[in-house]
Amino acid sequence: FFFFTFFQRQTTRTMKTSRFCCFFGVLSTFVLGIGSNPLSLEDWQDFYLKSIDANRARENLRWYTSFPHSAGTEGDFKTAMMTHKLFKSYGLESFISSHDVLITTPIHNSISMISPSKFECTLKEEFIPQDPNATEAKGIIGTFNAYSADGDVTAELVYVNFARREDFERLKAMGIDLNGKIAISRYGYIFRGTKAMIAQEYGIKGLIIFTDVTWTGCAKGRVFPFGPWGTNSTVERGSVQFISICPGDPRRKVCQPDDPNYSYKKSVPSIPVIPISWNDALPLVSNLKGLEVADPEWRGAKNNDFVGPGPAVVRMVVQQNWTVTPIWNVVGRIKGKDQSKSVVMGNHRDAWVFGAADPNSGTASMLETARVFGLMVQKGWVPERNILFASWDGEEYGLLGSTAFVEANPKFKSQIISYINVDTAVKGKVLGAASTPCLEPLFRKILKKIPDPESGKPLSELFKNKKIGVLGSGSDYTSFLHRFGSPSLNFGFAGNYGVYHSAYDDFYYMSNFGDPTFEYHKTAAQILGLFTFELVTQPLLPLNYTVSSIRFFSYFQSLNETIKSTGKKVDLSNLYDALKSFQQSASEFDAIAATSEGNSTLQSILNDRLVATERKFLNPKGIPRRPYFQHLIQAPGLFEGYGAQVFPGLTQTAQLSQWKEFDQQYKNLCAVIRDAANTLSPSIENKGEIE
Repeated sequence: FFFFTFFQRQTTRTMKTSRFCCFFGVLSTFVLGIGSNPLSLEDWQDFYLKSIDANRARENLRWYTSFPHSAGTEGDFKTAMMTHKLFKSYGLESFISSHDVLITTPIHNSISMISPSKFECTLKEEFIPQDPNATEAKGIIGTFNAYSADGDVTAELVYVNFARREDFERLKAMGIDLNGKIAISRYGYIFRGTKAMIAQEYGIKGLIIFTDVTWTGCAKGRVFPFGPWGTNSTVERGSVQFISICPGDPRRKVCQPDDPNYSYKKSVPSIPVIPISWNDALPLVSNLKGLEVADPEWRGAKNNDFVGPGPAVVRMVVQQNWTVTPIWNVVGRIKGKDQSKSVVMGNHRDAWVFGAADPNSGTASMLETARVFGLMVQKGWVPERNILFASWDGEEYGLLGSTAFVEANPKFKSQIISYINVDTAVKGKVLGAASTPCLEPLFRKILKKIPDPESGKPLSELFKNKKIGVLGSGSDYTSFLHRFGSPSLNFGFAGNYGVYHSAYDDFYYMSNFGDPTFEYHKTAAQILGLFTFELVTQPLLPLNYTVSSIRFFSYFQSLNETIKSTGKKVDLSNLYDALKSFQQSASEFDAIAATSEGNSTLQSILNDRLVATERKFLNPKGIPRRPYFQHLIQAPGLFEGYGAQVFPGLTQTAQLSQWKEFDQQYKNLCAVIRDAANTLSPSIENKGEIE
């Protein structure tokens, strides 16, 4: 009753009536279908799909985006308590855990051009009359980069394109002295924290990152509030923690366990970093002369090819409040028949400002999933395995909440079957996904039952020619995959979206441009729920390591190409043999699994092996320079940040020509692949205990 009356209070009388009829229409169909014949798994699936309500998702999103709620704030705590309350109203067990973490908030940021002319950056987003709350609401956090170093620096300005290693190398090859300069970079291609990490390694003393309108602004189409693209004053807030080295609270020694002198300062920039809008960037880049890079890939919206250094001289000041503060994870649970195994779905709740797309489109979708699963339980459904619904906090600072959960609950490592992440669930109509390869067939399977809201065609038909990507980092699956070895999925609907991490990513944006009907929120919830349903109901877990073995050979080819580009000759025959062994084990496993129907004892043995196999790809020493990342099949690229790198220990050391480290990583990779092969398909008679 609570969930119904709760939504009644937030809607018009007309919508009350329509929702009441819709709800009881579905419920009566369900009740009439029971009779003396219990519902089949397919019946439960159909009930789930029909029960997801776009209007409920709309109202949840309206509430969560009605005030700012960055991590550790009063607004953030308010969302935690509401999530807890909703979980309980759906019939779930619900728990709140508090974690003390290091975060930063802005005290004072400024950028001034002091020659050849005077200019003061505003560092603000402009007022929008059609959406006044976007910039006027109480509690909006200023434009800043979290974990930037404090500092007051003055220097000549140099333009460094996207601040990638290849961009700095190009400037060095031109004879430009980068040491002691302030760099100005565009957002794009690599994570902002990685830009800062690379910049300081090249001697840069301060970094300014601007939003280029050719990527997300007026050059793309109509701008906010008349379209989905960013205004010339839009600023992308965000953390600059070195997330490709270690996510989570940067104080933790687990980031570099073998470094006796480790401190948080080794996981965050040593230079000041400030994000700015195109309005603020244009006067700065217009006052660059010096050398030129006549390359369209470098120019962007700039009106010249000059990169400097100078004559523009800039002073930048950053002063932040570094404080340890609590954040709040909220976890709901539906108990399964086997309480030793769990499937976890997660979404982060904190936002830089209002977070309509990122992340609360995912929040609204996950809440609908929890509500309908709770309703199913009330009507007699019991999953075979536990379902956890995780509302993470502190993701925007660097995956703080989910990382804390993983590290506080090491016993879950052997219990988690899979982790399903939904962050920015909806910012358009184009479905995309990345996963560990063993989950690919299941994802494609469930899309057959879900229609695309616009075309009415099964999503599987629209998605059939698309690749499922490789997971790196950048959202809350990171610690589950790289520390627990849990097979993981991340998905969402993409589209025209130029307000990322700005004050304009609010309910106005979503209700006018992102998903006005909220049908794609409904569809995201259907995907999330159906994928989970399969994992918690199928007697034999739907994890497919034959597909993994196929993907691994494509990774092998990618590694070969990387090595060839270095000019080094390397014998990879042992790795090839290990991959063939794994492929053979997967084939043998499939043959045994095909005979397991109705044999619960055999299926239990096979399930234990399936759950253990992905964990075997972990190596406790991790990857050179970043031991936190223990999964040797995929990881974020050291110099990409979010972007994935396959066979990362080998790829990274080859790119850096660190051949001694390469040799050790080669041995480690071959060993974990052979271990996984042995785990997946030893003889049934000699099963033993699978750890």
